[in-house]
Amino acid sequence: MTTVVLTPSGPFSLAASVRFLEDFTPASYQGEADGVLRLAFPADDGHSTVAVAVRQEETAGGAAGRVRAEFTVHPGPGPGPGPLGDSLTSSGPGWSGGAGRTGTFGGPGETAAFGGPGGPGGPGGPGGIGGPGGIGGANDSGPGEAGTSQADRFGQAGDTGGSDRYGETSRTGRADGSGPGRDGTGQAGEAGPGGTGDGFGRAAGPGEAVRAQLARILSLDVDGSGFPGLAAADPVVAGLMADYPGLRPVCFHSPYEAAAWAIIGHRIRMTQAAAIKARLAERHGRCVQVEGRTLYAFPTPPALRTITRAPGLTEVKIERLHALAEAADAGELDAAQLRAMPVDDALAALRTLPGIGPFSAELILIRGAGHPDVFPRHEPRLHAAMANAYGLAATSSGATGSGAPSSGAPRSGAPRSGASRSGDPRRLAQIADRWKPYRSWVALLLRARAARIGHRPS
Repeated sequence: MTTVVLTPSGPFSLAASVRFLEDFTPASYQGEADGVLRLAFPADDGHSTVAVAVRQEETAGGAAGRVRAEFTVHPGPGPGPGPLGDSLTSSGPGWSGGAGRTGTFGGPGETAAFGGPGGPGGPGGPGGIGGPGGIGGANDSGPGEAGTSQADRFGQAGDTGGSDRYGETSRTGRADGSGPGRDGTGQAGEAGPGGTGDGFGRAAGPGEAVRAQLARILSLDVDGSGFPGLAAADPVVAGLMADYPGLRPVCFHSPYEAAAWAIIGHRIRMTQAAAIKARLAERHGRCVQVEGRTLYAFPTPPALRTITRAPGLTEVKIERLHALAEAADAGELDAAQLRAMPVDDALAALRTLPGIGPFSAELILIRGAGHPDVFPRHEPRLHAAMANAYGLAATSSGATGSGAPSSGAPRSGAPRSGASRSGDPRRLAQIADRWKPYRSWVALLLRARAARIGHRPS
């Protein structure tokens, strides 16, 4: 198990994140009274599964405490030269470990089930190092054969890229592959606000990738120190912050999983889609234990491609999920790349995926990749909530239209009569410009408030 520490820059409440997830239908999350956030999800490498328990330290004076995460990475089939045998059958060797990315490490070979030899570690990427071989399991005739490790080039992990405005750091190994490799094992160092280094400006091992993914999920990869300042200029934002202190967007675990949700939920009720997603996790994802709880992670892309039939999914949706898995394996759903692109370009690229339209593309970029500063132009419920909050539904509500907050929002979350006229996306986008560089964050708070009002008993 590996422990990492994330230090929030600006307000952050893990308890608020847990409460949000409990009301967020796609998550199907059930919290515990101990305040621990338990998660299981496919890792960004596309093959492993992460099981993590997250806690936040208490501090005096109301400052955001450090966030401590303990996680285990469960390796899955790697993309190497091809499987060397099914890790779930009675005699074949385990899958080979995945190839390492530039300056990182190959994935470990999967442990074979019932006595077959473990798969070899994957080859290291340029400047990387091969992963360790898997260990063979025992069967009636004796222990399995230990897998072998393929040590490829042992490059020194360089640090050639600067931090971009979203906090990612570009890292590559030395081009010639010379120099000692870095083992990256043990406890990872503390990451500063928006940072992904090991605390010393160096590229770390596989644990660092999980730390970066977890930071993105909790929006801790964004410097939120300027967020409270929005309240001084906008009374609506001030009210939202008072209602939801310390709440940042809790994202889907990856753009891949957000896109899968968009395909599964197309033209069906959210509760029905959530049940289908949960069944896929139970039947095709990895089962893990996290702090005494059994959790099921959503299937990794290779596992998703094996599904040919599933209750509640049409043939068209299954075909689209297969195409999505292939796109994820091809790197088309990389969160850092999507966030680094101009917003319109990223949305256009996402719309090329089968089954992904304008609404879903915004969902993937904002709630999957964790982009902090995008105003959703294709989310009618948000527009209705925003029009009501800013008193723009003057035709029917009697509001002055001055931009001051209205007294309430419609209970159902649907636009009031007249809200569709006053809630023109272009007009709302101009108002949302006040929220820069946190437009995604304020939009989430507006949706959270609208959902809470919509759930109130009449």
